[in-house]
This record gives sequence, C-alpha cells and structure tokens, in this order.
Amino acid sequence: MRPQLGWHGAIIVVLPEQMKDEMKLPPRLRATLELVPPGAVSVADIGSGHGALAATLAARGLRVVATERTPGSFAALRDDVEQLAVAGNGSVETRLGDGFAALHPGEVEVAVIAGLSGRSVIRILDRAAWLPRWLVQAAGSWAATAV
Repeated sequence: MRPQLGWHGAIIVVLPEQMKDEMKLPPRLRATLELVPPGAVSVADIGSGHGALAATLAARGLRVVATERTPGSFAALRDDVEQLAVAGNGSVETRLGDGFAALHPGEVEVAVIAGLSGRSVIRILDRAAWLPRWLVQAAGSWAATAV
C-alpha cells in the first residue's frame, strides 16, 4: 500500500491509501463507518446507493453485501462498485432486493441502513424475517443497536 502525501498547514501529512479513501466519504458515512463494531467480519449495506461505504468497509477487510431495491439503482450500484476497485482483503457483492430479503438469514453480523428516510427504515425493519446482531444508522436518532 503506497501512502499518499498531503499538506496540512506547514506540516506534511502522510496518509495510508485506506485512510485517504475514508476521508472522501461525507461526514455522515464516516460516522457510520466508525459505528461498525470492531471484530465484525461481514456487513450488509442496505440501500447502498453509490457503494462508497461498502467499498470502504471492504478495504478494511470486511465481506460486504451491498443491496439496492430497484433495478435502475442496482445497475448504478454495480457499476459504481466496479469503478471503485475494492482494495484490501475484503469484498463487495452487489444484490438486487428489498432490505433484508436480499440476504440469507444469519449471513451478516452487521447491517448498515444509512441515508434512507425514516419511513423506509421502518418498512425495511417491519418486513425483515430476521435481523443481524447489529444495526447501524448514523443519520437518525439512533446509532448502533445490538439486536
């Protein structure tokens, strides 16, 4: 991994490649990233959008399943994840499906639901046949919740 150089005032800051990628995330997604429990190995990014969070989690070595509900959003996600070229030992698998319906029960330890409306989150949780051990949401009134 080759470090990237950057300036901060008169001090040169050397950033590892992974940290540079994480700094590109909006503050809300950086906060979400920090809520993923240490030691987790598998994460679902429900409503992944552009896939940047999923790619960053994979760069940290996690196995990530990124989902989108509609075919158009899914196609964009799949293309975006391919362009992000996941680094590190992790992986991102993209799936078309509504919430947890795109996953197998017990397949992941953590689910991230970030950037969706409150109604969408409630709909996803109401329809879930199963839930992972941890749910992470940094944009609402709750953060990380053990199920």
